[in-house]
Amino acid sequence: MTDFIQEYFVNPILYQDKYPPYNAYNTLAYAAIAIAAVYLLFKLFKSKGIKIDGWFFKAVIPFVLFGSLLRVTEDARLLPRVVEFAGVKLFPFVTPGIYILTFVLLGLCMIAAGKMHGRGEEFSKPLGKMGWGLAGISFLLCLPVLLRLQNLLPFVEILALSLLVWFAFKKVWVFRGLKPSFEEEILVFSQALDGSATFVGVTFLGYSEQHVVGNAIFDLFGGPWAFLLIKLVFAFAVVEVIRRENVNPEEKTYLYLLISILGFGPGSRDALRMLAGV
Repeated sequence: MTDFIQEYFVNPILYQDKYPPYNAYNTLAYAAIAIAAVYLLFKLFKSKGIKIDGWFFKAVIPFVLFGSLLRVTEDARLLPRVVEFAGVKLFPFVTPGIYILTFVLLGLCMIAAGKMHGRGEEFSKPLGKMGWGLAGISFLLCLPVLLRLQNLLPFVEILALSLLVWFAFKKVWVFRGLKPSFEEEILVFSQALDGSATFVGVTFLGYSEQHVVGNAIFDLFGGPWAFLLIKLVFAFAVVEVIRRENVNPEEKTYLYLLISILGFGPGSRDALRMLAGV
């Protein structure tokens, strides 16, 4: 068992030049942990009286950007991959450490916001400000490599394609006589960003897909174009299904937030990584 954990969980973190970062085993384990954490977090938020509404949704997004920028900064070797603390080697700026670090900081900011402003809108507004403050710090750390503008045109293409999808989504819904919510729009944009970044990076810049599921889609359908298409179909379908289902508004917002994070996190990291040329 020790050798198995070393081979499939530890070595991909320790030896990035020799091992792919993701394999079937650590992907399944990370997914199982994430699903359990998602459920427990929702229960925790409800038990603490935290209202999961549009304000909360907006407050969490900058924390995702914070994590993405830190990840790019580590990609550029401006942050150490390994941090030794009390004789223990930690990997706070790579997966899964970056998720743990971001969550811990989010939790601390939530505690601070709760003590200062209670719950509801007055809780989420300062939480968002703290998130943007952290995102600003990580942006300044990453700025030296972002200013390289190594792949400015592909970066603009990624943003343009993502915005085009978002615009098309809004137009389609207006044509149907519907008004999309902010959360629905962000969900579609985030998934389009992730799909566009993968498509542009792999097709035109020689990047490779690191995730097991992404590579499976490439192999099954013959290229990164399929990943982009599936992302778009998935985003439109999720919004349609969730809107039609009789789901509690807070549960609905929580689902929108989770799916947005799954798109915006890797999508923003990949797009910014290309801009930095790392």
